[in-house]
Amino acid sequence: MWEIALLKKKGRIEIDDIHSWKEELILNFPAKFIEPSISDMIDSTILPDFHKDPFDRLLIAQAGNMGAILVTRDKLISNYSIKTFWI
Repeated sequence: MWEIALLKKKGRIEIDDIHSWKEELILNFPAKFIEPSISDMIDSTILPDFHKDPFDRLLIAQAGNMGAILVTRDKLISNYSIKTFWI
């Protein structure tokens, strides 16, 4: 949600009301929303330095720790041993 809100702020995506969009997404999309653990935070610093963005590294660590699929179009993330998906 943080990344989406930042993209809206930068004008890279258009969402009228980010809070309403978030509520609609939570109600209608079958996804699990998670918070980063302390281990995720530490693991993000231990990853190989393919990707420099600390937030993206946190997402990579979380996906790896959970065995989850990370939805992204960021090509750098494919350098890590996690599953990714993009339509």
